[in-house]
Amino acid sequence: MGGLQKAAAIIGGLLIGIGATYLISTLVSLEQDMLIILGIVLTVCAGISIYFMTKGSGG
Repeated sequence: MGGLQKAAAIIGGLLIGIGATYLISTLVSLEQDMLIILGIVLTVCAGISIYFMTKGSGG
């Protein structure tokens, strides 16, 4: 189940990171390099969050 959990965290992180970056780019005018950095940071943070939320206390 660990592999499926990691895959779900990666896919979920990508979806949240891309979606949040798209939303921010429609609301605020930012340069392209700033959007790329923002997208990467949001994707990594969302992936880590989803991984630990789905991990549970069972280890």
